[in-house]
Amino acid sequence: MAIEKMKIISIIGKIKDLNKVSRMVVKNGSVHVLNALSELNNNNLNLSASKEHMQALQELVHPRPYIDRKDFSKDEKMLEFFYELFSLQPEIDIRHLNITDDYEDIMEELRNVHDTLKSTAEDIGRRTAAIDRLRLYLGNIGYLNNTGIRLEEIKKLQFMKFSLLILSGDNFRKLELNIENVPSAVFRIAEMDGNVVIAVLTPKSLEEEAQRIYASLNYKELELPEEYEGAAEDVTRQI
Repeated sequence: MAIEKMKIISIIGKIKDLNKVSRMVVKNGSVHVLNALSELNNNNLNLSASKEHMQALQELVHPRPYIDRKDFSKDEKMLEFFYELFSLQPEIDIRHLNITDDYEDIMEELRNVHDTLKSTAEDIGRRTAAIDRLRLYLGNIGYLNNTGIRLEEIKKLQFMKFSLLILSGDNFRKLELNIENVPSAVFRIAEMDGNVVIAVLTPKSLEEEAQRIYASLNYKELELPEEYEGAAEDVTRQI
């Protein structure tokens, strides 16, 4: 297929027709937009017009760029809301790009839909986050099954801090080798996928010192629910 050499063309018209003409250019699909002011300054573009419009062109003594100071940030934020809510990817489909479409009319319709969906989406988000949190609690509390440990007793501790931690098997062995320097009572609760879950009981007065030791072992603390009471099996049923 032969490649047609591109030619520079200029379009002169009224500002009120700018959006309509821009849509026509984009929908045509065979036009590459240049910075007209730069091309004029470099003498790469010659402005030409019919006799009918020559007077308007003659009055254009100092060409200047058209500046639209409209703030589109709120519209962009609204569109991002739709992208995230419906897992959409932004794209331009010229089949839906009508020359007669009015931007403000379209955005007003989208704002109405956005206002209707926003509260519902936020409620769904809160409920989803709550469900995810309960699932996290179920997984964590399961490590305390058959231990007889009751959550309300943990919360009542005044001088001791109870923690449920998970760390790699290698780091647990390091902890065992250095256990005489650890200011905590450490109990191995479970082992899975090369990791070890431990229950740790530390005097609050020594918590900072113990924290420095555990931090070097790249541990992760397993959060336990504070709003429930009973043994692990009871809390599981409540959740």
